[in-house]
Amino acid sequence: MSANISTILTMMERYGGSFVQHLATLYRYGDAVNRQKLEIAFAEYFDEYAELARVHAERHEAQS
Repeated sequence: MSANISTILTMMERYGGSFVQHLATLYRYGDAVNRQKLEIAFAEYFDEYAELARVHAERHEAQS
C-alpha cells in the first residue's frame, strides 16, 4: 500500500459495499495487532482501495 491508510479507509467507507465499510470500521477500532491481521487477511481490499485513493488524488490534482 502506498496511499495513506486514513485515505484508504475513507475510500473504503465512501465507495465500498457494506462489508468493506464495516472492514474499515473494524480497522479504525482495532489495535496494532488486529489491524495487521486485517491487512493480511483482506490485502486485496486494502490494495484495491489504495489504488482508488491514488486515482482519486491524481484526478483531484489534475483539476487544480
